[in-house]
Amino acid sequence: MDDTRDKVIALEVKVEQMGEDIRRLADAVEHLNSLLDQAKGAKILLGLMLFIGGAVSTYAPTLIKWAMASK
Repeated sequence: MDDTRDKVIALEVKVEQMGEDIRRLADAVEHLNSLLDQAKGAKILLGLMLFIGGAVSTYAPTLIKWAMASK
């Protein structure tokens, strides 16, 4: 009977340690998820900046000519 009790106690300790490991892994996954969300936002922002820069560089010569002609 004592042998079974010792095994159950050892098993409880292992389960408790596994619970701590799962909590740490969940925190790590949450951290990685937030990093991926930040990267997604940065990718969208970079795309918008490239789009705006391309549009401005395309229409800049026309706007400059128009501004010079109006003086």
